[in-house]
Amino acid sequence: MVVANIQVALIVLSPKLPISPGFILVKTKLEKELTRTLYANSITLTPGTITINLNRDRLLVHALTKETAQGVYEWHLENRLREMEVGKVD
Repeated sequence: MVVANIQVALIVLSPKLPISPGFILVKTKLEKELTRTLYANSITLTPGTITINLNRDRLLVHALTKETAQGVYEWHLENRLREMEVGKVD
């Protein structure tokens, strides 16, 4: 989150305002409503992204840049929440 905050600050303060906003559709492996909601809210808490809609296993996310959007796909939190669902939390 700290890195995301810095990245958004640099984008906003840049004279060229290098944004490439867009929507992405993310399909989650999470099965429980609670963990899906936690995942959606965590995406929204990350600067530069906001979850617009959560419908079953699909999240509609708005991202400020293409890099931010790619980061949603690569984020490790979904795997950690999946571990919580199956009871394998360290």
